[in-house]
Amino acid sequence: MKKELLRKLGIKLNVDIPITELLSENFNAAYHSLDRRQTEQIHILRNIVTEYNQNIPIDTSKQIKGSQDAAAMLKNLYKGLAHEECWILLLNKNNKVIAKEQMSKGGMSSTAIDMKLIIRKALEHYAAGIIMSHNHPSGDPTPSDSDIDMTKLLRKACSVFDISCIDHIIISEYKYYSFADEETTSFQKGLNV
Repeated sequence: MKKELLRKLGIKLNVDIPITELLSENFNAAYHSLDRRQTEQIHILRNIVTEYNQNIPIDTSKQIKGSQDAAAMLKNLYKGLAHEECWILLLNKNNKVIAKEQMSKGGMSSTAIDMKLIIRKALEHYAAGIIMSHNHPSGDPTPSDSDIDMTKLLRKACSVFDISCIDHIIISEYKYYSFADEETTSFQKGLNV
């Protein structure tokens, strides 16, 4: 971020710092020789940007036609995070988003996900479908065995309540993994493309 722009916010720096580095949870203030006050200001700025990104209103008029649409809608939720979080998109019969809900916050390499809470949110919103997502701060969106097991469990839980488990998307900084794209059998049945 340009030092002139930061000065307008009351943060005085002597160097330009790339915005992705500045807003990352892993930002190294000591590397840039920032004092305690500057470091606190950067943390406050990062928290404001993260909260803003997670509270951007969803476009309820847009139909999700595939994983690319869903990933584009979800990616801002995970910008700059060094820990895992799980979010769900709840959809109506036409695959338009009714709501987005944060389901958990975790550590560097995992987050606890309670299927009962996901199903409860879907029922509260009268959702016809669910897209679950979480991030991999490591940058590699390849699913772990735990991710695969979680996806199978979500499918089973959804089927009991006649809710479509449309996708499980793992987001990393520059790419994503979609179970629907990789498994074109049962997941695609829930996606009206």
